[in-house]
Amino acid sequence: MTSAARPVPPPTETETFSYTVAGHRVEDPYHWLEGSAAPEAAGSAAALDARVARWTDAQNAYSRAALDAMPGREQVGAELSRLLSLDDWGIPRMAGEQLFYTLRRGGEPQPVLYVQRGEEGEARTLLDVNALDPEGLLALAWYVPSPNGRYVAFGTYDAGDENTTCYVLETETGKRLEERIAGRVDAIDWLEDNRHFVVRRLADPKNPYSGQILLHALGRPLAQDPVLFEQYTEGPLATTWGPHPIVSEDGRWLAIVYYTGTDSSDLWFYDLKAWRRQGTLERRDLIVGENALTEGFIVGDTFYALTTLGAPNKRIVTFDLAAAEPEHFRELIPARDDAVIVTAQPAAQCIVVNYLADAHSRIALFDFEGRHLRDLKLHGLGTVAVVAHRHRDIAWLRLDTFSEPPAICRADLTTGQTGLWRHPAVGPDRLPLTVRQVHYRSTGGVDVPMFLVHRKDLRRNGENPTILYGYGGFGISLTPAFLAHWQPWLARGGVYAIAS
Repeated sequence: MTSAARPVPPPTETETFSYTVAGHRVEDPYHWLEGSAAPEAAGSAAALDARVARWTDAQNAYSRAALDAMPGREQVGAELSRLLSLDDWGIPRMAGEQLFYTLRRGGEPQPVLYVQRGEEGEARTLLDVNALDPEGLLALAWYVPSPNGRYVAFGTYDAGDENTTCYVLETETGKRLEERIAGRVDAIDWLEDNRHFVVRRLADPKNPYSGQILLHALGRPLAQDPVLFEQYTEGPLATTWGPHPIVSEDGRWLAIVYYTGTDSSDLWFYDLKAWRRQGTLERRDLIVGENALTEGFIVGDTFYALTTLGAPNKRIVTFDLAAAEPEHFRELIPARDDAVIVTAQPAAQCIVVNYLADAHSRIALFDFEGRHLRDLKLHGLGTVAVVAHRHRDIAWLRLDTFSEPPAICRADLTTGQTGLWRHPAVGPDRLPLTVRQVHYRSTGGVDVPMFLVHRKDLRRNGENPTILYGYGGFGISLTPAFLAHWQPWLARGGVYAIAS
């Protein structure tokens, strides 16, 4: 594009405006771009936002004109379109004799839920939200099969509002039951009777601090469901993430994780068997008032707590909920200095522990006494998400790497072997990449890992164009993930560096 043909950036007006932060005067001539979100701005909200909208439209028109005129754009666009349209499988879940999973094929706006009998059965569509909303704005947020696989509870929300509503369908027929539970509903927890489940929702969808926990029975009107706990309405805990339930599969024990901050929570529990008999809920504290974040699961009468209590890298401790003094715990799996525990899940004969070490996953298996059994064999540096089942000796993994699209693997927990189950076909022009991990010293003297991704045949001479990306905050690590949108850059000799 010649300089004469180059579009001219639209001007941005400036206005005199200043404010004071921590005793310092800050000049902000572009404060008007906040529109009606700026409480100091003069004028009606509609007029303010209309002015910002006009500026936005002008900027978008300029950007579109500049981008559309760039040489090679069509070729790069075609490459990206193909890469971003690869099939994407969700991690399977097994219930009874049924295997459930999601799959979003290339041109589909949203994933479709499939079911098949066993691992080798013929798949059939169980829920296609794309058919319910041709515009592709209805999203499947989560799904949870009942223990015997007869029913599936699922949550959907519309147009990105994340105000999830829970429904239930029958697996055999695909028919929806009468259930409809609104209020930004989290994934529910079925009880083993396949009739009841515990649900966490907002009593008022417009109030993010109105969390409540219900015990729902299929076919029972929502208004008749007993409320087991509601978020505090006064004090500092009235404006946190609030309560989240953990229930034993037999429905006896209900543990409450109540978030007291972004990295801390209280933990207590109730004996629902006594509640059914006496009609009152008696709270028993396990971890309260500590600067620690705790979650976990229940097996029998034991709560397995994954906690930062006394262990910034997390450890697993156990509480005997049936004991006279249940608040006393024992350490089951100690913290490691070289890795952080991300998740822990129970399987039939072991606990599946997902570690993050040097910004990539390692999966270790322990028995229920805390003895290390074996590690799962993973293929290369990657990010692993795991779904285990309390009564099965297999688990399902999603493996993300920088160089390959996400793969779904089946893991035999008795041997530690993993095998490929589903993997999208990239095509004959798949780019051969090399992923290396190096380390550097931060200004504070901490050893920090960094990934380097580039073509295998790239000559490393220090002159290759390189993009360095990093992020730090909220305990979030940058771990391996397929770089679909960076493939054209890498194919043309670019280097992508990710500082963890």
